[in-house]
Amino acid sequence: MKKLICLVVAVLFVAGASSLSFAQDVAAGKAIYYGKGMCVACHGKDGSKPFKLTKLFKGETYTVQELKEWIDKEAQMKMLKGKLTEKDLADVNAYTNTLKK
Repeated sequence: MKKLICLVVAVLFVAGASSLSFAQDVAAGKAIYYGKGMCVACHGKDGSKPFKLTKLFKGETYTVQELKEWIDKEAQMKMLKGKLTEKDLADVNAYTNTLKK
C-alpha cells in the first residue's frame, strides 16, 4: 500500500511539473509577438492586418499545434522555423488569444 501511494504521488508530481513547464505567459507572448517573432509585421497590433488571424475574429482561439503547423507549411511563416521554442509558441498563443474580438 505504501508503494502504491508513493507511485501515485510521483505520477501526480511529474504530471504537475510537466504542465507547469508549458504554462503560458501572456506578457512574454506579447514581447515575442512584437520582438523576435516579428508577428506584428504581418498581423498588425490587433491581429487584423494585413494577414488577419481569422479565428480570433470569429470568437475562436488558436492552439499551439496550429501555430506549429503554419510555421511548417506556410511560405510566409517558414522563416520562423527553428527560431521559436515550444514555450515561445505557447506564450505567443496566449497573447494572441487575448486579441480575440
